[in-house]
Amino acid sequence: MKDFETLRNEYKEFIYREYKIFEEENYIKIEYKFEIPNLKVFTPTIEIEKRNIEFESIDNDIIKNIVFNIGMVEALSYWKCACPKKMIVECGKLNNEQIQWFKKLYYYGLGEYRYINNVDVSKEEMIQIECDCKKEYEIDINRIDANKKLKGTLIPIGGGKDSCVTLELLKQNKEDNLCIMIGGKVPSIEAAEVAGYWQKLTWTE
Repeated sequence: MKDFETLRNEYKEFIYREYKIFEEENYIKIEYKFEIPNLKVFTPTIEIEKRNIEFESIDNDIIKNIVFNIGMVEALSYWKCACPKKMIVECGKLNNEQIQWFKKLYYYGLGEYRYINNVDVSKEEMIQIECDCKKEYEIDINRIDANKKLKGTLIPIGGGKDSCVTLELLKQNKEDNLCIMIGGKVPSIEAAEVAGYWQKLTWTE
């Protein structure tokens, strides 16, 4: 089995190529394309049930920005198979503050992964993120209405300790909250059921 540094030297880049959004009768379908050159192209798909979700159109900057950022999180599952030093983002823009946020998310989100695999690397060294956004994916963030009144929290449910603690801390606002999970893992389903969110679950596959 190749070690961390060997993989990084062999596969130097991870590319977030694109995302696509399709509206079907009962679902919003999202397709992503990630690539590690000379290794593999990854094309994961997410289907989100439209229950409890109200929107005018999927063709707007708010939806696109949400989908893009979900992809930044989804990418981590594929990046970690070779841990390239550089991530190139071709379907969105990130400012320096956002890049630092994702670097922090990746570093601490892979805490157990780094421990189990004896990976000794600093947060700054683990990954460099660069944006080379294609014109068709450019979004004017300033057009997004920051004053729009939104309430509640979208809670990601993985079924582990973090999910359960988050559900407990936010239980006072249950009526305004919504849960989201990717896949049908039993621990995720049970966590949502125990917390009383089963009827308000946004299901994705």
